[in-house]
Amino acid sequence: CRNARYDILLVDIKMEGMDGITAARQIKAILPQVAIIFHTGYPGDFEERAIDAKEKPFDYVDKGCSAVRLRRAVRNGVEAYRLKTTGRFEANGDHPNFGLVGKSQAILQVIREITKVAPSDNKVMILGETGTGKELVAKALHNESMRRHKPLAILHCNHKSPDLVETELFGHKRGAFTTAISDREGLFEYGDGGTVFLDEIGDLDITTQAKLLRVLESGEYSRIGDPELKRTNVRLLCATHKDLDAMVKKGSFREDLYYRLKGVQICLPPLRERREDIPILVEHFTREFCSAHDFQLKLFDQPAVDLLVRQDWPGNVR
Repeated sequence: CRNARYDILLVDIKMEGMDGITAARQIKAILPQVAIIFHTGYPGDFEERAIDAKEKPFDYVDKGCSAVRLRRAVRNGVEAYRLKTTGRFEANGDHPNFGLVGKSQAILQVIREITKVAPSDNKVMILGETGTGKELVAKALHNESMRRHKPLAILHCNHKSPDLVETELFGHKRGAFTTAISDREGLFEYGDGGTVFLDEIGDLDITTQAKLLRVLESGEYSRIGDPELKRTNVRLLCATHKDLDAMVKKGSFREDLYYRLKGVQICLPPLRERREDIPILVEHFTREFCSAHDFQLKLFDQPAVDLLVRQDWPGNVR
């Protein structure tokens, strides 16, 4: 079987001729990556803890256990093998999920919206609480667009001074200010022909908002300290967890910029509104962690999963 491909092998232990433990050792010598599950009807003769310590199988399932337990072990073994050998895990089978793990209607709707809008050049505003995956959506929109062979430039607008944000967006000329010891390229220059993603755009100050509006209206901008006009052709994506409508009414966000940015909206649901995805996320991150640290896959008992599902997860998927 050296040229055959096996993701997982389910091995009985008590067999005529050769016992399953010896067989598993020989199989492992030929196929070291394969996931082996021991399945025995004689647990008293083959104690799980001793088998686990010495043979290190992927899993050990008594024949008296439920079919659900066995199916879960097999499914996890197949997916763990594929993650280890390919580095990829797709929670939704052969359908694209853009890294968004889950099967709830809410997350499937987001995936449908990405698929629909990505090929266009429409501006997209991605809305959602912190940790719901807004940057993941922005990357998917770029990677599925006609601009995917050009750069994706990302700026996180929060916790930055207005001067720093302006420099990162538009660049500066040497000598424009004390620390400007050389020319610097801004995101609109770097991302020309590609996509610019502004995360937490609700944190932009009013002055920078006006300069951003000019870029959206004319495609023109200037580096700080440079009178020369430059032009850029980018697709703009933005994200925020803030209520921009309320900010417009308060005067802290420009109304004209808001309507320029609004375009298509993609709303990411908080985790507490898609609790059916939590068991899938638990398995996904457990596989990633165990693979990264070369651990045997750990399984969560159902009461532990139920406890996780009941949590509110204020940080969401992050």
